[in-house]
Amino acid sequence: MTKKFYLIRHGQKMTQVGNPPLTRLGILQAQTTGQYLQNLAIQKISASPLLRTQQTAEYLATTLFLPIQTQENLKERFNWSVESGKTYREFLDIWKKSSQNRDWQSPLGDSSRMAGSRLENVIASDTDQTTQIVLVTHGGIISDFLRNTFGDQQMPDAEAVPECSITTIEYDQTSKKYTLRGVTAIDHLRSISANQLTE
Repeated sequence: MTKKFYLIRHGQKMTQVGNPPLTRLGILQAQTTGQYLQNLAIQKISASPLLRTQQTAEYLATTLFLPIQTQENLKERFNWSVESGKTYREFLDIWKKSSQNRDWQSPLGDSSRMAGSRLENVIASDTDQTTQIVLVTHGGIISDFLRNTFGDQQMPDAEAVPECSITTIEYDQTSKKYTLRGVTAIDHLRSISANQLTE
C-alpha cells in the first residue's frame, strides 16, 4: 500500500517563551489550510502535542470533520523554554549550531538527525488502512526529516519552511520508498488578504 502524507507546519505563533499560541494570522492560515484540504479526501489528522500545532490541527479538524490523534514523536527538535535558562538569542545560536552539525545533541533536546528519525518513525509505523494523512508538526522537524530522507542538497532548512506550508510525500510500505511530491507549498494561502488581518 502507498500512503500519502501531508506534512503541515503550524500557523504563525506568538514570539514568546514556553508554549505559545497562534497569532491572529496563524489562525487565518490554519482556517485557510483546512478549506484547501477539503478537496483532498483526508482520512486522518495527527499532531504534535504543543499548543500551536494542536490549535492548527483543531481548525483543520473542524473543517474536515475528523478527530485529532496526538503524537509525541511529532514534537519539534527542541523549544525555547523558561527552564532552559537561555535568552532568545542564545536559543537561536544553539538552534543554528544543531542545524549545521546534525549529529550534535544540544542540552535542550534532540539532534537534527534524531528529530528527523522521529518523524520518519511516525510515517513508517502508520499501518492502518488510511491512505491520505495530515501530520501537523513543526518547521524544524520537517526539515530534519527531508534532509535525512532525501539528502541535504536542495532540501529546505527550518527557516525555509513557511507557516502552514504543505510538504507532500508518498510512502510505499512494501518497498519502504519515499517519493517527494511537493515541498513547502503555500499557494493555498495566497487568498489571505491584508484586509482580513485588520478587520
